[in-house]
Amino acid sequence: MIKKYFALSVIAASVAIAGCSSDDNTPAVVAFVATPGVGGSSYDFIVLSEDHTTLEVAINAAGLADTLDNPANAFTIFAPNNSAFTALDADGDETTLTTAELIEPANLAALVRILQYHVLGSDLTAAAIAQLITDAGGDPAVRNTLLVDASVAQTVAFTLSTSANEGVAINGADIDSVNNLPADQTQTQGRVHVISSLLTPPAAAVVVDPPVVVDPPVVVDPPAGTGAVDATLATSGTFEIFRAAINADFNGSLDTNGWTAFVPNDTILGSAGISAMTTVQVQNHIVASAASNPAALAAVTTIQSSSNVSYAVATTGGVTTVGGFAVELIGTGAGGAQIYSVAGVLAP
Repeated sequence: MIKKYFALSVIAASVAIAGCSSDDNTPAVVAFVATPGVGGSSYDFIVLSEDHTTLEVAINAAGLADTLDNPANAFTIFAPNNSAFTALDADGDETTLTTAELIEPANLAALVRILQYHVLGSDLTAAAIAQLITDAGGDPAVRNTLLVDASVAQTVAFTLSTSANEGVAINGADIDSVNNLPADQTQTQGRVHVISSLLTPPAAAVVVDPPVVVDPPVVVDPPAGTGAVDATLATSGTFEIFRAAINADFNGSLDTNGWTAFVPNDTILGSAGISAMTTVQVQNHIVASAASNPAALAAVTTIQSSSNVSYAVATTGGVTTVGGFAVELIGTGAGGAQIYSVAGVLAP
């Protein structure tokens, strides 16, 4: 049944992006009226592609063309072609939903979760994906999708493929082409990767109500961090605000996980009126999907925080900026985490 849900993967991703504010980890709605086939958006790609007519009908039926065509949104879409939908509806399984059934209003809520799994919140070229795989030592490169279960972002795995046109695959499905637009159309917003088979998202997480604690213990001081990352932050004595927040809210996770962190020093945070960082403020400065070393960071144009905020990445003259602020690698954790100093406060 899960594979049936992919028919509108791009649509549900649009719902997630257009839903709410950065405080609840979803970007805000921006009023915009779609102009099908005019411009260079991901939606225009689908409208102008003869291989994605089924997907176009589905997007229009769900009323989400405006979100996909909005120049304020740029994301990477793994879009099935018409043959993928034909196989979906011809599999002979009467117990699963068809594409036509999936566009019915009664099934939209279920679609949203499934379809978020096929969209990333940043622009990734095939070359950038290959670089992520190289940086992972040839192992699958993991990346967050827009699907979040029980506060945990679900991930896809990229691998190299000798049979794929672009040389890479997602969850074992070959990426056939990237931005395969007609000759008179140029894509300038987001990115579309064409796939000929359907991705299967993980099963929905079951959230169990926690036991009622009558008298919770009082924590006087936040737990102390251990490991290479915490030691790096402690050495100079100028990152104490961020260090205290990491150890309190994430229990030293940067020391044991392959994440990327951009750390403003105490002076920068103080100038912004921040004396203690909230969990969301810390998440604005963390990329939990991958440990991006300087080469990998320089290979991308955007990067997505754990709070689902996308920042522009640029490298000029050997200097890389994230969100317009210069970054510099200052340490590596035992779990592979890459920790950078950043010359400003990252925020939506």
